[in-house]
Amino acid sequence: MQHCDSLISASWCITVEPSTQVLANYSVAVHKGQIIDLLPTVQAKRQYQADNVINRPGHVLIPGLINSHTQAAVSLFRGLGASYPANEWLGEEMVRDGTALAIAEMLRGGITCFSDMYYFPDIVAETAIAMHMRTSVGMVVCDKPSPWAENPAEYLNKAVDLIYDQYAGHLLVNTHFAVLDSSRLNDDTLKDIRIMADQVNAPVQLSLHRTLADIEASIKLTGKRPLTRLSEAGLLNSTLRAGHALHLNHDEIESLAAAHIAVALCPQADRRCNEGRLPYKELSAAGIRISIGTDNALRNNVLDMFHEMRAVHMEIPATADDLVACASQLLRMATIDGATSLGIADKTGSIEKGKQADLICIDLQQPNSQPVHDPLTQLVYTAQSSQVTDTWVAGRQLLNNGEFTLINESDLLQRSAEWQKRVANKYLEHKEKP
Repeated sequence: MQHCDSLISASWCITVEPSTQVLANYSVAVHKGQIIDLLPTVQAKRQYQADNVINRPGHVLIPGLINSHTQAAVSLFRGLGASYPANEWLGEEMVRDGTALAIAEMLRGGITCFSDMYYFPDIVAETAIAMHMRTSVGMVVCDKPSPWAENPAEYLNKAVDLIYDQYAGHLLVNTHFAVLDSSRLNDDTLKDIRIMADQVNAPVQLSLHRTLADIEASIKLTGKRPLTRLSEAGLLNSTLRAGHALHLNHDEIESLAAAHIAVALCPQADRRCNEGRLPYKELSAAGIRISIGTDNALRNNVLDMFHEMRAVHMEIPATADDLVACASQLLRMATIDGATSLGIADKTGSIEKGKQADLICIDLQQPNSQPVHDPLTQLVYTAQSSQVTDTWVAGRQLLNNGEFTLINESDLLQRSAEWQKRVANKYLEHKEKP
């Protein structure tokens, strides 16, 4: 018999690649963090001797979900509304505690990778590594001073140091340049980002046309819409990742398609903030690769990719006959399309031999998911994040039958309670001032 570290067996397995077909009673063999085999469970038990055997009857095993656009640290201020000035608290402690809270939430909800764009990216990366979470960390560049950097040159220099010296080739961490608000950046800074990104071969991620106010600010500053300015700065190419992508006209959608730019839709956040209609149909018709993100917990109170998939589904015209095809498309957007957009499809996003074992099990033996006529449609249209029972990142089991294996949840909740008191006390101080 062949040895492996873990043998994971479930009632159904959906590999995503090469197709989203449902495989009944299959197992995944994992060794040294990688998927080494995918085969029928009966055969797997004859062929493999595993140190750790996980049997999940009534569960579906899929690749881990990928949150393609978020700001993890802002989770400390969920429920306070999109206008809450979270940056008043900006610092290493806030970023570390907020990122840890978000990672715990995401792992429990089946998210095994997140693309972040916030200040103190070194702290985000350190926290993700300590919690064994996969991440693409954004190296923020902006014109405004912050506790992280004073000016664009310092932002860029710090970014290059992190990309080159600390995280090049890291198992769990990828890097990119992150532009929080391109509409308010000056042209010189945009050009500097493009030059530096070319030099270090790093992608650029930004929020594009998120609000009408962003577009108006850009026009007021330069007389041009943000996408036009990005094009003139040389940033409109296949290494650009655009979050939100609302309020686009026909020509702008064609420009994104021609440049092979990936778009991360954030449907729940944009709907809750009344930012406009999700342009799914237009982007899809143009052949643009679409992934899904949650945005942050100020704009979207929860980091839940199951909710996001169903929010996108509301924009897809589907009859009963296409529900399976639509579910397949949504699951791809939340897995392999996200991985491809982030440039890590060789590592994650599907259950294939040679890839890192980023996997999740979802319990379909719950009233809201019964009866299981089709595991794929039940997964996409009925499952809740609370039904995720097991989560692995690079072969390490971080959630085992609903219990964290690495995270000290009580300590995490205590830190969050301390932040609640601090935020409440500051609010009272402001209220009592004459």
